[in-house]
Amino acid sequence: GLGIGARKITLSTSGLVPKIYELAKEHLQFELSVSLHAADDKTRSLIVPINKRYPIKALMQACVDYVTTTNRIITFEYVLLQGVNDRFTDVKNLGALLRNMKYKLNIIPYNPVKGLSFEAPNERRQSVFIEALHSAGIKVTVRRERGRDINAACGQLRLEREQATG
Repeated sequence: GLGIGARKITLSTSGLVPKIYELAKEHLQFELSVSLHAADDKTRSLIVPINKRYPIKALMQACVDYVTTTNRIITFEYVLLQGVNDRFTDVKNLGALLRNMKYKLNIIPYNPVKGLSFEAPNERRQSVFIEALHSAGIKVTVRRERGRDINAACGQLRLEREQATG
């Protein structure tokens, strides 16, 4: 083997509910990271299309099962998008969703991606949102990105193809 312990490996998912249940049954020591990005189905479906197949209620049931079965925490990733998922209603919804659960919430300011119309909230709006999360008792880590200047930050790595003309 590579000599890397399972606890040093993070498995990330956008919300494949059956696979979260399978992972819980395996009792492996991997870290689990779930791309949440919104706490209501309408918004999450806009950001994470698989939400249409596995809505938040089903996802959270699988996450609770994972935490209960493995006694491990889950990291929820939440990319902050201006005017999309950075409102006070989002804070309230996150509080309700994460109540009584072992979790870590990573807030990630959006990194621009060519061809997408999303924008990151300005620094002040980010600070207000994060302070509102703290005030609501939500444990938060803010992930500052590296590599944005070369399009290599979180969410920016993707295949770009030249369009054939003619």
